[in-house]
Amino acid sequence: MDTQNNNMNTGTDQQTPQNTPTDNQQNPQGAEAQGNQNQQTPQDNNPSGGTLLSGAGKATGAPDTYDFTASLPDGMELDQDTADSFGELARGMNLTNDQANELAKFGYDWAGKVGEAYQKAQQEEADANAAAAMKELGKDFEPTVARAGVLMNYLERQIPGIRDSFAGSAVFSSLPMLKAFALLGDLISEDGGIKTNTAAATKEDNPYPNTDWESLKR
Repeated sequence: MDTQNNNMNTGTDQQTPQNTPTDNQQNPQGAEAQGNQNQQTPQDNNPSGGTLLSGAGKATGAPDTYDFTASLPDGMELDQDTADSFGELARGMNLTNDQANELAKFGYDWAGKVGEAYQKAQQEEADANAAAAMKELGKDFEPTVARAGVLMNYLERQIPGIRDSFAGSAVFSSLPMLKAFALLGDLISEDGGIKTNTAAATKEDNPYPNTDWESLKR
């Protein structure tokens, strides 16, 4: 009996390690959490994240100062206040200098297209005003333009560049404005103390400097 008991005890001692669970078996959630932590570790190397322009997860590294010379259209200058303001915006987006210049170039291109569309619309309206004035005034159209040209010529001498300002807006080519300019031109002509140009109106001194008259006569 003692021999048998000793054998049984010996067998029990050998089986004991097989019934002892490992740490991962006792706490499977801990093992899963440890695995997730290992997977998340690489993301800590890029705390800044990415941007729409740089791609997610790719650091950009904004410079301390930006140089927007490369994005300026020919002949255009950028004032320092605007450069500083846009630089702060670009830095907040963590853009590199190249990325900031690409964004600036897009803005310049867009502004140029808007300006061209505005000028085209103004010219089309001025042409329509000229056609309407020709139709209403008939044979008096050219004499009226000549009288208005006296005012335009006088104003240009007193305020250089004002003719271009008038030409930039179709408001000044409307029939009511043409009549007003002609009336003021008459008053200037009657003032003996004012030297006026009484020659026929030309492209440079009439309210429609950009209008193609030949196309309107067809």
